[in-house]
Amino acid sequence: PRAAAIAMYGSVTQVPSGTVTGEEHPAFIDRAIMLANIPLEVTAVTSEDGATTYTRNVDYAVGPFGIRILPGGPLATAIAAESPAAGGLPSLPILVDYSYPTVDVIKPFTTGQRFYRVMTGQTNEGGNGERRRIQCFYCKIALNGGIPLNQGAEFGVIPVQIKLLADPNIMDEGEAAMWQWEVQNTAVA
Repeated sequence: PRAAAIAMYGSVTQVPSGTVTGEEHPAFIDRAIMLANIPLEVTAVTSEDGATTYTRNVDYAVGPFGIRILPGGPLATAIAAESPAAGGLPSLPILVDYSYPTVDVIKPFTTGQRFYRVMTGQTNEGGNGERRRIQCFYCKIALNGGIPLNQGAEFGVIPVQIKLLADPNIMDEGEAAMWQWEVQNTAVA
Protein backbone atom coordinates (compact mmCIF):
# COMPACT_ATOMS: atom_id res chain seq x y z
CA PRO A 1 0.00 0.00 0.00
CA ARG A 2 2.82 2.45 0.79
CA ALA A 3 4.51 1.80 -2.57
CA ALA A 4 1.16 2.25 -4.33
CA ALA A 5 0.60 5.54 -2.51
CA ILE A 6 4.01 6.83 -3.60
CA ALA A 7 3.53 5.65 -7.18
CA MET A 8 0.03 7.07 -7.51
CA TYR A 9 0.18 10.17 -5.36
CA GLY A 10 3.73 11.46 -5.83
CA SER A 11 5.31 11.90 -2.44
CA VAL A 12 4.90 10.62 1.08
CA THR A 13 6.48 12.42 4.02
CA GLN A 14 6.50 10.78 7.44
CA VAL A 15 5.71 13.05 10.40
CA PRO A 16 6.70 11.52 13.77
CA SER A 17 4.33 11.30 16.73
CA GLY A 18 4.32 13.84 19.53
CA THR A 19 2.28 15.82 22.04
CA VAL A 20 0.80 19.32 22.01
CA THR A 21 0.08 21.41 25.07
CA GLY A 22 -2.19 24.44 25.02
CA GLU A 23 -3.12 24.60 21.32
CA GLU A 24 -5.37 27.67 21.07
CA HIS A 25 -8.69 27.63 19.19
CA PRO A 26 -11.91 29.64 19.16
CA ALA A 27 -14.79 27.35 20.17
CA PHE A 28 -18.20 27.65 18.52
CA ILE A 29 -21.30 25.66 19.53
CA ASP A 30 -21.84 22.52 17.39
CA ARG A 31 -18.83 23.30 15.18
CA ALA A 32 -15.81 21.15 14.42
CA ILE A 33 -12.37 22.40 15.41
CA MET A 34 -9.58 21.10 13.21
CA LEU A 35 -6.50 20.54 15.33
CA ALA A 36 -3.03 20.99 13.85
CA ASN A 37 -2.51 17.19 13.98
CA ILE A 38 -4.71 14.09 14.02
CA PRO A 39 -5.57 13.61 17.70
CA LEU A 40 -4.63 10.22 19.11
CA GLU A 41 -5.69 11.05 22.67
CA VAL A 42 -7.09 14.37 23.87
CA THR A 43 -5.86 14.76 27.46
CA ALA A 44 -7.44 18.11 28.33
CA VAL A 45 -9.68 20.87 26.96
CA THR A 46 -9.60 23.94 29.19
CA SER A 47 -10.64 27.57 29.25
CA GLU A 48 -8.11 30.12 28.03
CA ASP A 49 -6.94 30.86 31.57
CA GLY A 50 -6.75 27.14 32.43
CA ALA A 51 -9.17 27.55 35.34
CA THR A 52 -11.98 25.42 33.86
CA THR A 53 -11.48 21.89 32.53
CA TYR A 54 -14.18 20.62 30.17
CA THR A 55 -15.49 17.04 30.01
CA ARG A 56 -15.31 14.74 27.00
CA ASN A 57 -18.69 13.58 25.63
CA VAL A 58 -20.41 16.31 27.65
CA ASP A 59 -18.67 19.46 26.40
CA TYR A 60 -16.85 18.08 23.35
CA ALA A 61 -16.43 14.98 21.21
CA VAL A 62 -13.19 13.76 19.59
CA GLY A 63 -12.79 12.62 15.98
CA PRO A 64 -9.93 12.23 13.49
CA PHE A 65 -10.47 15.85 12.42
CA GLY A 66 -10.05 17.23 15.95
CA ILE A 67 -12.84 18.07 18.41
CA ARG A 68 -16.46 19.17 18.12
CA ILE A 69 -18.18 21.35 20.73
CA LEU A 70 -21.39 19.64 21.81
CA PRO A 71 -24.58 21.65 22.43
CA GLY A 72 -26.08 21.55 25.91
CA GLY A 73 -22.94 21.19 28.05
CA PRO A 74 -21.31 23.77 30.33
CA LEU A 75 -18.89 24.82 27.54
CA ALA A 76 -21.81 25.47 25.16
CA THR A 77 -23.53 27.49 27.90
CA ALA A 78 -20.38 29.58 28.42
CA ILE A 79 -20.06 30.16 24.66
CA ALA A 80 -23.72 31.21 24.35
CA ALA A 81 -23.17 33.79 27.12
CA GLU A 82 -20.45 35.53 25.08
CA SER A 83 -21.27 38.62 22.99
CA PRO A 84 -20.39 37.94 19.35
CA ALA A 85 -18.69 40.43 17.07
CA ALA A 86 -21.00 42.20 14.61
CA GLY A 87 -22.42 39.61 12.23
CA GLY A 88 -20.50 36.78 13.91
CA LEU A 89 -21.28 33.82 16.12
CA PRO A 90 -20.54 33.69 19.83
CA SER A 91 -17.22 31.99 20.57
CA LEU A 92 -14.89 31.36 23.46
CA PRO A 93 -11.13 30.70 23.32
CA ILE A 94 -10.08 27.26 24.55
CA LEU A 95 -6.82 25.34 24.94
CA VAL A 96 -6.42 21.72 23.82
CA ASP A 97 -3.77 19.26 25.06
CA TYR A 98 -3.39 16.07 23.04
CA SER A 99 -1.03 13.48 21.63
CA TYR A 100 -0.85 12.56 17.95
CA PRO A 101 0.39 9.49 16.06
CA THR A 102 3.05 9.15 13.40
CA VAL A 103 1.42 9.92 10.06
CA ASP A 104 2.35 9.72 6.40
CA VAL A 105 1.52 13.00 4.68
CA ILE A 106 0.56 12.17 1.09
CA LYS A 107 0.76 14.98 -1.44
CA PRO A 108 -1.10 14.38 -4.73
CA PHE A 109 0.28 15.14 -8.14
CA THR A 110 -2.46 17.73 -8.52
CA THR A 111 -0.70 20.04 -6.05
CA GLY A 112 1.88 21.03 -8.64
CA GLN A 113 2.71 20.99 -12.31
CA ARG A 114 4.74 17.79 -12.54
CA PHE A 115 5.26 15.87 -15.74
CA TYR A 116 6.40 12.28 -16.10
CA ARG A 117 7.59 9.61 -18.48
CA VAL A 118 5.44 6.51 -18.17
CA MET A 119 6.24 3.04 -19.52
CA THR A 120 3.98 0.02 -19.62
CA GLY A 121 4.74 -3.46 -20.90
CA GLN A 122 2.48 -6.43 -21.56
CA THR A 123 2.20 -9.77 -23.31
CA ASN A 124 -0.86 -10.47 -25.46
CA GLU A 125 -1.85 -13.68 -23.73
CA GLY A 126 -5.24 -13.93 -25.44
CA GLY A 127 -3.79 -13.76 -28.97
CA ASN A 128 -0.47 -14.58 -30.56
CA GLY A 129 1.69 -13.92 -27.50
CA GLU A 130 3.30 -10.77 -28.86
CA ARG A 131 5.10 -8.52 -26.43
CA ARG A 132 4.45 -4.77 -26.33
CA ARG A 133 6.11 -1.83 -24.67
CA ILE A 134 4.61 1.67 -24.75
CA GLN A 135 6.48 4.75 -23.56
CA CYS A 136 4.75 8.07 -22.97
CA PHE A 137 7.38 10.79 -22.94
CA TYR A 138 5.36 13.73 -21.67
CA CYS A 139 2.31 13.26 -19.53
CA LYS A 140 0.62 14.75 -16.51
CA ILE A 141 -0.78 12.49 -13.82
CA ALA A 142 -3.74 13.65 -11.75
CA LEU A 143 -6.26 12.12 -9.41
CA ASN A 144 -9.48 11.45 -11.29
CA GLY A 145 -11.69 13.69 -9.17
CA GLY A 146 -11.55 13.65 -5.36
CA ILE A 147 -9.94 10.77 -3.55
CA PRO A 148 -12.53 7.96 -3.51
CA LEU A 149 -11.05 4.72 -2.20
CA ASN A 150 -12.44 1.62 -3.92
CA GLN A 151 -11.42 -1.54 -2.14
CA GLY A 152 -9.08 -3.60 -4.31
CA ALA A 153 -7.67 -7.08 -3.82
CA GLU A 154 -4.59 -5.85 -1.94
CA PHE A 155 -5.19 -2.17 -1.17
CA GLY A 156 -7.50 0.73 -1.86
CA VAL A 157 -7.67 1.65 -5.54
CA ILE A 158 -7.66 5.34 -6.45
CA PRO A 159 -8.77 6.37 -9.94
CA VAL A 160 -5.92 8.16 -11.71
CA GLN A 161 -6.04 10.13 -14.93
CA ILE A 162 -3.03 10.28 -17.25
CA LYS A 163 -3.17 13.16 -19.70
CA LEU A 164 -0.81 13.01 -22.66
CA LEU A 165 0.69 16.32 -23.70
CA ALA A 166 2.77 17.37 -26.65
CA ASP A 167 6.47 17.56 -25.81
CA PRO A 168 7.50 21.21 -26.29
CA ASN A 169 11.06 20.11 -27.13
CA ILE A 170 9.97 18.28 -30.28
CA MET A 171 9.07 20.63 -33.12
CA ASP A 172 9.84 18.80 -36.36
CA GLU A 173 7.18 17.09 -38.48
CA GLY A 174 7.17 13.33 -38.26
CA GLU A 175 8.54 13.22 -34.73
CA ALA A 176 6.61 11.25 -32.15
CA ALA A 177 5.85 14.06 -29.74
CA MET A 178 4.15 11.99 -27.06
CA TRP A 179 4.92 8.31 -27.24
CA GLN A 180 6.68 5.35 -28.77
CA TRP A 181 5.18 1.92 -29.22
CA GLU A 182 7.28 -1.20 -29.60
CA VAL A 183 5.27 -4.23 -30.70
CA GLN A 184 6.84 -7.64 -31.27
CA ASN A 185 6.45 -8.81 -34.83
CA THR A 186 5.56 -12.48 -34.33
CA ALA A 187 5.44 -13.11 -38.10
CA VAL A 188 9.25 -12.68 -38.31
CA ALA A 189 11.40 -15.39 -36.78
